[in-house]
Amino acid sequence: MNANEYLQRSALYRKLIHGPYGEFARVYAGRLSDEGFGRQCTWRSLSIFRELRDWHVGNGHDLQDLSEVHVERFLEHRSKHWSIDSGDRSALRRLLAALRQEGLIPTALPIERTEYEQIVDVFAAYLTNERGLAASTVESHKLLSRRFLQEVCPAGADGFAALTPEIVIGYVERHALDGSADCVPSIRRWRLAGLPTFLPPQKVQVVLDACDRTTAMGLRDYAVLMALAKLGLRASEVAALSLDDIDWQSGSVLVHGKGRRQAMMPLRHDVGAAIVAYIRHGRPASPCRRLFLRMLAPHVGFASGCAITMIAKEALERAGIHGYAHHGAHLFRHSLATDLLRSVGQLCRDRPVASSPEHRQHKDLCQARHREAARTEPALAGRCPMSRLRTALERYVGMRQGLGIQVSWPRSTVVGFRHLHGGSRRRDRHHGAGNEVGDVDRPTTELVHPPNRCALLRSAPRSFRPHNGSATSRRCVAGAACKALHL
Repeated sequence: MNANEYLQRSALYRKLIHGPYGEFARVYAGRLSDEGFGRQCTWRSLSIFRELRDWHVGNGHDLQDLSEVHVERFLEHRSKHWSIDSGDRSALRRLLAALRQEGLIPTALPIERTEYEQIVDVFAAYLTNERGLAASTVESHKLLSRRFLQEVCPAGADGFAALTPEIVIGYVERHALDGSADCVPSIRRWRLAGLPTFLPPQKVQVVLDACDRTTAMGLRDYAVLMALAKLGLRASEVAALSLDDIDWQSGSVLVHGKGRRQAMMPLRHDVGAAIVAYIRHGRPASPCRRLFLRMLAPHVGFASGCAITMIAKEALERAGIHGYAHHGAHLFRHSLATDLLRSVGQLCRDRPVASSPEHRQHKDLCQARHREAARTEPALAGRCPMSRLRTALERYVGMRQGLGIQVSWPRSTVVGFRHLHGGSRRRDRHHGAGNEVGDVDRPTTELVHPPNRCALLRSAPRSFRPHNGSATSRRCVAGAACKALHL
């Protein structure tokens, strides 16, 4: 039973809206209904609102003056008589937000920042503006910094001068097990020296098959696991996916990676089918644009990738996968990478042996293709196919044009490099009268089509010009061009 059905038959709700401050109860109930709360949560929230109203008015206050200070006092008073439920505090915060949105109570007063918090705020601004760290990383640094200042600098900023390396080392040793030891540099070791923990493809499929896709939660978990196992996404990247990130026409998805980087990835058919099934049959109705939502109200996106990690851990336990060093979302990422590397290695092993008939047939086919290319495209320095260099030069010119540089070196000029091989072998008397390297980008350099060899060399960069027309100089031209274009 949802909130709407409960409110239609609830005697508690009828008493609240017809009693004092009935408008407050109506606004709060409307917020609970909009966020999709169930019967039990709605009843609990309305009950705690009635107790708060009676306590606040009984102490001689007006409910229109309600604030966080009164809520804290009420919870302290209530804890002396009854146990506080884990959702009572969040229910009262939701009440204050709904009443402020409708203008029934004044806005929250600015909280006075302590000296520690002011110092930490300055440090957070430095991390954001100068270091460019993400918001989640800055929040974790703020938490550790606040704990450090409160313990080693009880006098505030005046105690900074008394800080010594021994004090800092002692703090790290005392808090080595509660996360503060992350600030200590790790032991230097070779990158990629160890093998990551991974699952074979058969066990990955067992984990996927263990999801109950007859339920809404099972459809969501299956779509999450498919994104982890088939696309190799991180937990934070899956949690940050939104409906607007998927381009169904082109079959791609925009991934928001670490360090605020973004990348377009192809969306596999099986992953897309799992997401479509979740959107149609499992995703709750919500104005939130996040792709994966909480199943319990409020139906919003996950706060971080920790929820995705918990989904992966529960899926591994449900499938009976044990005995691995890591049981989380990153295990599927390592498994996909390992499987791809093994596939590449298998392709390399399947190449024909040099002495086998398959290898001789493959070699003859490659030589025939090279001869065909040599007939259609003249070779530069006798060996390098001109088509490869021409493609690279066209890509280079297009790159410079894309940067806004006015290039007067048309594609026909690039094709004219063929004349370097077929031109005269006499010594070029004009090699010293060429332009500089930057002259390629000047609009004043115009070439006549078809270009002769001298005009072509005068329009080319200096690193491409030979000192004579010999075959050796043409090989130098090819080497310099390939080096400049990173071929």
